Amino acid sequence: MPTSKFWLHGLLFNIVWFLCVAQQQALFGLCALLAWCLIAPPQRRETLFILVMACVGIAVDTLLKQINWLVFDDSTWQLLPGWLLILWFAFSRFLYRWLKHIQLSHAISLVIFAVLGPVNYGLGQGFGAVTINWMSVWASALFLLWWVCLIPLGVWVNRLCETRFAHS
Repeated sequence: MPTSKFWLHGLLFNIVWFLCVAQQQALFGLCALLAWCLIAPPQRRETLFILVMACVGIAVDTLLKQINWLVFDDSTWQLLPGWLLILWFAFSRFLYRWLKHIQLSHAISLVIFAVLGPVNYGLGQGFGAVTINWMSVWASALFLLWWVCLIPLGVWVNRLCETRFAHS
């Protein structure tokens, strides 16, 4: 994939992020995500990667919500707000593209995501999308550990997806 196409994916992810986090608009975020998939349809292995990583991310955020580390104003959601679910699918798609096309060592990518993941949650708090209980040391440590493990987990899931569709 040419670099310009990767940056298009980055731009589209950021549009979804803005609609989901800054605006908390699940429907508009979903429309942007679907448009992204129409502009650049995902391959089967990419779709499997997105499903697996989004489900894991949603599970981690659900755990963090259940222990009151992440608090959302809209208490009608039993698990997570719809905009956050959509964001996990969009982020997983961007992560797939990152792992496939950015030629950095996994260690550098790990550091980038270990910093930018928490920064984005902090931005979400700044936009009023979420309240984060940074004072809970063990929950904060779990959260940071999750973002440190994200790249190795993504690499492993990507290999599984490639193996699954190697002969199809």
